[in-house]
Amino acid sequence: MKNTGLLDFYEYFKGEKINLIVHLYVVTKWNGEIAESEEMSPEWFDIDSIPYNQMFPDDKYWLPYILEDKKINAFFEFDQEWNLVSKKINEEKFDLL
Repeated sequence: MKNTGLLDFYEYFKGEKINLIVHLYVVTKWNGEIAESEEMSPEWFDIDSIPYNQMFPDDKYWLPYILEDKKINAFFEFDQEWNLVSKKINEEKFDLL
């Protein structure tokens, strides 16, 4: 498992603006079966067929960096209707942990 980035979100949850920090990891080996959770149903896609239009609005901006094996530090701000109003992505050359 490799730590590849940090996402800093300002978004609304139940009507209140919150700050959410997400650490990104890339996993290439695992034991057991991949299973569905409350948050997602796992599916496999070719890199050139990733359905960004079915994902969160910020994913199309940061995921390509990770798929290119780059480390990032990114900021995203959303309004109450989940519209992306601000973003900043910095490619980083450091170990986060």
